[in-house]
Amino acid sequence: MRKKRWVLLSGLLASFSLQAASLDSLKSVPASQYDFGKLQLELSAYLFTDKLKDERINGTSFKVEKFEVEESDNKLLLVSNLVGKTKDISESQCNTLLVGLTKNYFFSNLPKKIWPDLPEKEYVGLSEEVKLSIKLISKENSEFFVQC
Repeated sequence: MRKKRWVLLSGLLASFSLQAASLDSLKSVPASQYDFGKLQLELSAYLFTDKLKDERINGTSFKVEKFEVEESDNKLLLVSNLVGKTKDISESQCNTLLVGLTKNYFFSNLPKKIWPDLPEKEYVGLSEEVKLSIKLISKENSEFFVQC
């Protein structure tokens, strides 16, 4: 009986030391500024969705469905998915909403909010690579959308 306890106890201790070794190895790998910024953007998308879901965009028939982060072609996009009537979805409507949204304090100068301590000259390039985007999605047919 006593021998079983020691075997069990030594097995548990070995398990804990393996877990500690795994955490230590994870701690030794630094996150890049990009990783940290993307995580911050994803957290923001979650919080914006939680706060704004089903809110109507002033003067339009569009409601906020969700925010999400898309990564493609060396771009990082914070995408606002808005749902509305198919007849109201157009490229010009999308661009109008995008201009209005980028004037909002929370969404203006996105790179500077994500990476606040970079040299000023880096924000010029980042402003072309980290952007806000809007996706207008038809509530009648979710396969139909316009993104700008």
